[in-house]
Amino acid sequence: LYLHARDKGKGYTSIHFASDLGHHRTLEVLLSHAKADANVLTRDGRSVAEVVCEHGPQDETERERARLAVLELLEGQFYVPILRPEDDDSSPAVLGQPFSPSQGGSPLRSAEMATTPVSEQRHPPSPLRVNGVAGPMSPSRAHEFYASLKRPRARSERLSHSAVLRSDWDRGLERLGRDLARRYGVNWQERWSFLEMRCDLSSQDGLQKLEEFFATREKELGGPVRALTPVTPTGRHGPGEVAFTTPTHSSRPSVFNPATPDATDSAFDDMMSSLENATLEDNVTPPGDACDSPILESPASAMANLGSVRASEGSALLYIFGVEPSKHDQDVLLAIGDAAINAVQFPRVADWYQRTQCF
Repeated sequence: LYLHARDKGKGYTSIHFASDLGHHRTLEVLLSHAKADANVLTRDGRSVAEVVCEHGPQDETERERARLAVLELLEGQFYVPILRPEDDDSSPAVLGQPFSPSQGGSPLRSAEMATTPVSEQRHPPSPLRVNGVAGPMSPSRAHEFYASLKRPRARSERLSHSAVLRSDWDRGLERLGRDLARRYGVNWQERWSFLEMRCDLSSQDGLQKLEEFFATREKELGGPVRALTPVTPTGRHGPGEVAFTTPTHSSRPSVFNPATPDATDSAFDDMMSSLENATLEDNVTPPGDACDSPILESPASAMANLGSVRASEGSALLYIFGVEPSKHDQDVLLAIGDAAINAVQFPRVADWYQRTQCF
């Protein structure tokens, strides 16, 4: 990286140039890097704040707007955290106030406990951990993000907001924060217990972490992941990305094909003839021949046998937990969203994604 590389003249870094030219969007991207340092001085000892808009827009109004935007960014990069008790994922989430690490802020100190006051609690409150965080953002955008997540302005959004929180007790606020971060175009990191880390599952890095998790699960189950048959990429899928189709009723073979009336009539006549000639005795299995005929199973027995079959197939059991899709799979599916999955780069994720969507 050349984040802090200096030019040969005044010793400007890329952060100095963005500030000097008034390119606040570029500056926001540069400052979002973990190793960004806005305190670096030029060769003549000038700070980033001292060169703001010296060669900015010619229009005075635009120059002033850019100057204020740059100065706001230099106040510090802010984050909005979502916290939950460390020992209980089912407890209500806590929305923390915007904080800035560069100003000594902490997500734990920013938490607003919207629960019973400590004096009225039967047990001491559990330590909190960061379950989701959006940012970095400028101070004004961070406070706007916080207000929108806490109480949306539009009535329709408030109703939708409440519905998500009521229906998804253990990850509802994270879902709302994740969607809002996408609308704002800011980074989002979310904690996943099965990965033991925070990441954005819709990013390439997040998909790689998920692929590695499934690879470990595959070894535990002792079976390879079966390959999917890719179809022609459509819509937003780019080169190397594979789209998958979910089977529909129209794709299933039908006994009666309207396109071939002769075949339809013949099939119908054959079926009616077999029904007319059938008797009750024809469908009764003699005790001695029980092993030679299929026996109808109860739904519970069928599901148990299905699990056995899947265990022998190996890859069919490749879910987050257990032998069937659970809420964990649904949560991950929502977190990935409409991100394009490269089936060549992430074959296990693509296989899991297709099968989970069918449920």
